[in-house]
Amino acid sequence: MRFVIPIRMWLFLWTLAVRAEPSVATNEAGVVHAVAVVPRPPGEVLAFIQDPNAVHAASGDAGKLKAVPNAGCYDVTYTLANVVANVSYLAHACPTQNGFRSDVVESPTFRSQKAEWSVRPVAGGAEVTYVYEADIALPLPKWLIRHRTESAIRAMMTRIAAKFGG
Repeated sequence: MRFVIPIRMWLFLWTLAVRAEPSVATNEAGVVHAVAVVPRPPGEVLAFIQDPNAVHAASGDAGKLKAVPNAGCYDVTYTLANVVANVSYLAHACPTQNGFRSDVVESPTFRSQKAEWSVRPVAGGAEVTYVYEADIALPLPKWLIRHRTESAIRAMMTRIAAKFGG
């Protein structure tokens, strides 16, 4: 007897394989590294991550972001009223060859903050990587900062992956 898997089952199994949860890890220096694979062409994903307004809208972040084009880059203003502390910054963000990079220029919340997106082709779509590093100028325990940062980045990557069918 021959075992045949119907096309619907193949599609279901393929969807499960492609829809792996984003991986999020923080190293000893506090740098967060997140990766998601999405079943879309890398060029489409790259165009999306190079638009900070689009990424913010898709991320589910409750803060207010305004990105104003400036000489091929963006001046980004962000504010979030929070129970623990208000968060705000001004960042300069620019496209890179395979992604997007943002650096805080001025902030009462961060002594420094860097975020970098990259996209690379993989079998069946694109791998999206987000690397985030921040030195927070608030008197909060490191374990709390790490937990909240990882949770927020995991949620953002999950929403963005879902946007692209991942």
